[in-house]
Amino acid sequence: MESLPPPTPSSRFLSCLPTLRRKVEGWYPLAFGAITCFGLAHFAVSDEVFRSIMDRVMPTAISVAAILAGFQGAGQAVLLGILESGTISYLKRTGHYKRLVLFLWRAILLLFVSVILALVVLVRYASGKTPWLNTTWTLAILAGCFVWAVMASYRINWLMFRVLLLENGSEGRPPVCVVKSEDTTKPPSG
Repeated sequence: MESLPPPTPSSRFLSCLPTLRRKVEGWYPLAFGAITCFGLAHFAVSDEVFRSIMDRVMPTAISVAAILAGFQGAGQAVLLGILESGTISYLKRTGHYKRLVLFLWRAILLLFVSVILALVVLVRYASGKTPWLNTTWTLAILAGCFVWAVMASYRINWLMFRVLLLENGSEGRPPVCVVKSEDTTKPPSG
């Protein structure tokens, strides 16, 4: 009886790709937000630029975050609408449904936190008070929170798109983001 040859480095790497993909998928919104925050913190922001951003950019950013939160609520409604479908049953059976709902909840929560934080800074600015931190760190933290929230929103929108494609039968496999290496079953149709 022959034994199998030891796994090569490339086969070990390929076998860990689904796990690596899940980890990257879970953390990349935070990573983008942190990179944005610390990247912007290295640029000195003058008081004039800070005032300009507070007057022109911040109200628009708050509106965009609030609109995205509304879209996430609509995504939640879509998910509830197909709750009894074969696709959702498949996702529940394979253990991916909880992750999808958790990502949706995080996106909504991060968008609300971004809106609230930006409103607090905007109200302090409008009342003539200085920010708690210097202007550079205040803008860096706000930008980092917005990027984190927008990337979390992008992640759930991409996943929901994949679920809807799966629901409509245009794909014969689960969404790419939730494939487990040991999962070879096909989702039921309809």
